[in-house]
Amino acid sequence: MYRNKSGQLILVLGLGLAMARSASGQARPISRAQLPANVQAQLDRGALVRLTSSTPDTVPRTATAPMLRPGEALAARTGERATLSKVSPKSANHTGGRSPATKGMDSTFALPFTFVGFDREGKTPAYQPVYIPEGGLRYAPAADEFEGDFLIRLDLVDGSGDSVSLARSIGLTFGGDADSITPASLTFGYTGGMYERVRVVARSPHDSLRVQVVPQFDPRGVSIWLSVQPALTFERPPASIQGYGIETVTLVIGMRGVTSKDSIDVSVSADRGILSSNQLRIGPTGGVVTLRSASGLGPATVRVVSATLGTAETTIDFALPVRFALAALLGGVLGAVYAQTQQKKQGRTSSMVRQVVGAVLGAVLATAIYSGLGVSLLPLASKIPLGNELAVFAFAAFGAMVGIKVPSGAAAVGAGGAP
Repeated sequence: MYRNKSGQLILVLGLGLAMARSASGQARPISRAQLPANVQAQLDRGALVRLTSSTPDTVPRTATAPMLRPGEALAARTGERATLSKVSPKSANHTGGRSPATKGMDSTFALPFTFVGFDREGKTPAYQPVYIPEGGLRYAPAADEFEGDFLIRLDLVDGSGDSVSLARSIGLTFGGDADSITPASLTFGYTGGMYERVRVVARSPHDSLRVQVVPQFDPRGVSIWLSVQPALTFERPPASIQGYGIETVTLVIGMRGVTSKDSIDVSVSADRGILSSNQLRIGPTGGVVTLRSASGLGPATVRVVSATLGTAETTIDFALPVRFALAALLGGVLGAVYAQTQQKKQGRTSSMVRQVVGAVLGAVLATAIYSGLGVSLLPLASKIPLGNELAVFAFAAFGAMVGIKVPSGAAAVGAGGAP
């Protein structure tokens, strides 16, 4: 019995020792020669971090060969800002499945975070995040916001661009001054290969936009700056106005995405309608031009062009002047009814023809003055909502109330023979 218990104890101790040796064997010392120079400098400063399955810990500066286990990685912040890594033509390898390839040259920037960890083959490559700005943010008129993308991935420090599968994934989180960033974070399990695309949206950026990239081990992160392409814009143009020269609209042209205090010259054109000017000088607060509808109906495209800010355009539909016609009709009817009521009170009768013809001529006169001569019908009419509709209503009503003299035969017919 004693011998059996002793044998079991020896067996348990042997297994424990074997497991300890096995666990100990998983850890590997990483010599200084395996560390990039900028990572060695951080080790000497006591700023080298070991990423573990729990909370990251700092590697003592006295460690000549930091110990590393599979599933762990060494990480160091090696600077304060992104640095230009290379300028190279885009290729399918750069953009992969999620990011369509485009032509031209793009700068690649390296973020100041360097990692050393095991790959799937047991080697310990050094790698870092790199990104491509992709031209910055551009104005999207339909959404009234600036949109853009940047591409990001992990690259080997040696610049080979090889795709290596990592034993530990590296996570990055994005923040900063954008209104939205999609996705808000990414996790990379390999180096090289395709870039991940990050979508950035901002409503009112100026000149450039800050995006903060934060790795797990460094909450400070680092700022990258995306340029903002300034643009000309039409500020809230109407979808339609009344056609046949009935309505005039004031268009406000502004500059977005730039803080410049200088004024610029622009040219304005329209394929239909009449513009108050074809040349405009726009300052920091913008500029205005008026568009008056022309004869006929249908869409009109207004375009503004600048040598420095490109082109902007808007489409305004010239619609049937229903409001104008209804105002004239309603004014005439009410004016005629009022005239008849007053005459009955006075014991007199009058031909409806006088009121109807007067109302029609009043409406025609109002329309002719405005659409033919471009003159506002009443003081400040063009400065208040439905101002000109109110004016034509008044003209028609006044014409119906006053009436006009018509031949006695016509009056007799209209009044059933009454004088």
